[in-house]
Amino acid sequence: MTGFTPGERVRPPRGILRRLMPAGVSGRTLLAPLWSSVGIQLASALSGIALARGLGAEDRGLLAAVMLWPLTVTMLLEFGASEYITVTTAADGPSRGAGFIASARRLSVVTAPIAGIASILILSSQGRLNSAPIAIVAGFALVYPLLNLRTLAYAGGLNGAGHHSFFQTIRLLVPLLNAVAMGALLGAGQLSVGAALVAVALSNWLALGIAWNGWRRLGTKPVASTPVGALLRGGVGFQASSLFANLVIRVDQLVVAAMLGDAALGLYVVAVTVSSPIATLAASLAGLVLPDVARGGDRLGRYRSYQLIVVVVGTLGSIVVALSAPLVVPMLFGPDFVGSIPASRYLAFASVPLASLLVSAATVKAAGDVRGAILGQALATAVALAGLVLVLGRTGILGAAQVSLISYTVGATFLAVRAVRGLREVAGT
Repeated sequence: MTGFTPGERVRPPRGILRRLMPAGVSGRTLLAPLWSSVGIQLASALSGIALARGLGAEDRGLLAAVMLWPLTVTMLLEFGASEYITVTTAADGPSRGAGFIASARRLSVVTAPIAGIASILILSSQGRLNSAPIAIVAGFALVYPLLNLRTLAYAGGLNGAGHHSFFQTIRLLVPLLNAVAMGALLGAGQLSVGAALVAVALSNWLALGIAWNGWRRLGTKPVASTPVGALLRGGVGFQASSLFANLVIRVDQLVVAAMLGDAALGLYVVAVTVSSPIATLAASLAGLVLPDVARGGDRLGRYRSYQLIVVVVGTLGSIVVALSAPLVVPMLFGPDFVGSIPASRYLAFASVPLASLLVSAATVKAAGDVRGAILGQALATAVALAGLVLVLGRTGILGAAQVSLISYTVGATFLAVRAVRGLREVAGT
């Protein structure tokens, strides 16, 4: 488990790498989010291919909807714990972070059942609870929140303590295990919505065990017992930011599911899968940006380096995805999903401003401007909601992709301006 530590001696890169590398960050540390992004993308693509071929558009959309609500409700009740633990551990040390991890574990005992029951009620109201084995759907909704909330706490502590490689490994585990499970189920002819939900729950359980073991091996003890109230007070701003960050990414899928049905959602999920490599890279980098900027130093210079990475790599990647989509979609997902190709092209180019948005949001939060991150992400969400309501009924999933491009661009522009201005102010004090 290695990562950036203050005072680490870094060999200066040469040529174009000098412009791309954030100052004071080792190549090994920067490679952690890069290799995890590649792994997550490949694993997600393999899972998506198996699910598309094994379930078809209708059941693929049903599975997406059944999973979407537990994921969304769990995110609402996470209370910003993971990011707050990351920043606290980076700024004040692992012992301080250990106290907040203990608080997060106690909090999850209360919030996980609430998230599960809320998810079950929502799915029941949509008539989706009876579309798959009720016991499996209900069990997933109840078990997933507890596993996810605790894994996030341990992962946040490891990231804040500078163990970026281990943190990225945890992020990679769930999609990797899902890919193996879905492929095995497809090969055995046993792939169904219920079997897929069981596999996802088991993958999250294993990821929790590895995250817990990684934190335990650090041997860090809390300096003092940290009340749950302290975690809630500290994490409330991060929670609001995380809420809008997840809404920015998922609001189009939520509205498509509500207005267009499972078949359209199945097509749209494939379009998102095809177009998501750059957003995955940005999410991985944002996990590194958060503790890196929180430690201080040349924050503005490092922020510009991270932005340069996502813009340069993102632009090149989006061109490749847009050009290859007509070949990739039918070859990998099957002819039933050809209708997702136009949307995947728009979403490919939308991934560039989305990547910029994620990096900027992590930067302003780490610099103490949590309110700025909330405002930027809320602005992007509001633009997306307004646009989807206006165009979705007439233009379908293509309109959803076009609205996403506009909303990401608006949010990214706002947050980039906010980040540069805020970091300059901090440097001048």
